[in-house]
Amino acid sequence: MTPVTDAVVLVVEDEEDLADLYAAWLSEEYEVRTAYDGEEALEKMDDTVDAVLLDRRLPGMSGDEFLDEIRADGYGCPVAMVSAVEPDFDILEMGFNDYVVKPVSKGDLHDTVERMLTIEEAGPETQEYFSLLSKKEALEEEKTDPELAESDEYARILESLDEFRNHVVSLAEQVIESPNNDGVGETAVYRETLERWEERLEGLDEDDPLYDAAKKNIEKYSNLLEDQEPSESAAEREFLEAVADSFVAEGFWLDSRVLRALNTVFYDKFDDTFVIERQPLTEETELDSGTEYEVSRAVREKAREELEG
Repeated sequence: MTPVTDAVVLVVEDEEDLADLYAAWLSEEYEVRTAYDGEEALEKMDDTVDAVLLDRRLPGMSGDEFLDEIRADGYGCPVAMVSAVEPDFDILEMGFNDYVVKPVSKGDLHDTVERMLTIEEAGPETQEYFSLLSKKEALEEEKTDPELAESDEYARILESLDEFRNHVVSLAEQVIESPNNDGVGETAVYRETLERWEERLEGLDEDDPLYDAAKKNIEKYSNLLEDQEPSESAAEREFLEAVADSFVAEGFWLDSRVLRALNTVFYDKFDDTFVIERQPLTEETELDSGTEYEVSRAVREKAREELEG
């Protein structure tokens, strides 16, 4: 059967029947390579691999060692640990992007690969965010609340996640506070004035009394623009890049300030809504987790369209 995508998935699993089952499940959609130990996996690893499903317990080279090896070799593709080994606090330092505890169903495996391929599209900061999020969720599944409360590693994960979220919310607030289409900001005035003086200078001779004045004004407004905070378009672009890099997790992207910024950016461009069953995204919107994910995918696609357009 010919895969429906050209994505390449490497399955590394020492139980051959299980590895072959995973491959059969995934080969309907992806090109799948299988390896039954770490050494064989290294031989099948190259720049065309888009995602790796990795067992931690392997004969000879362990899954942890294989992961360290490919990261040292510069491979940045997303890796999901698919293992019966329960995660411990040492996973914070490991370079995987997702952690799935066996047994897994066909649906679980497809969902995991889809997450990995989505992560692959993101920038390094966003990849790190989702890696930390996966580690947080894995630890919360296996550890008690007192164990989590006493763990410095878990506290570091929470702190890093908050930093990322606060960064995106800060970008959203810049967009909200920037001038909208009904107003004229200082940056727009300075830019328009500069352009007019530049046009005027082109029609003046050097001996014209206005020539020196035009040059001074060009210098003046150029300096004013350099001293400005990021323009509306620059703030919007940085915000769009963050959104296009990311997808919904824990309802974070439904933060009301992020929603307001999205409506500001896309006002009158996409009917002021991101349409999933025609539900507008407002501060009062309540979506189930499945719809949250679909909404976030639509937001990411529209952000990319806007950046590319």
